[in-house]
Amino acid sequence: MCLLALTVRCAVTKWMQAHADALLALKQRLVDEKIGLPQSIVIAGDLDATCFRFLRARKYNVGNAIAMLKSAVALVAWPSAALCTAAFMANGGEGSVWLI
Repeated sequence: MCLLALTVRCAVTKWMQAHADALLALKQRLVDEKIGLPQSIVIAGDLDATCFRFLRARKYNVGNAIAMLKSAVALVAWPSAALCTAAFMANGGEGSVWLI
């Protein structure tokens, strides 16, 4: 392994160790609040990478990261285009249907 790769790997490891407490706290809150993450949110099946993404976005504030995760889960659960089409057809195909 080249020196650059070792240096990068060490830097990443130190960075992850520095924020491991925030990661553990976030994962514990996910369990405590029974928040299930859909596969479409989890990055390549890696829950830690997903949690770090939300933690970084909120400067490692666990409470803010949880709020952001809840919003993301709610957004993914939003009605699909098929429901919008069904609502339009139920309206007789007239006008516009806005789901807000």
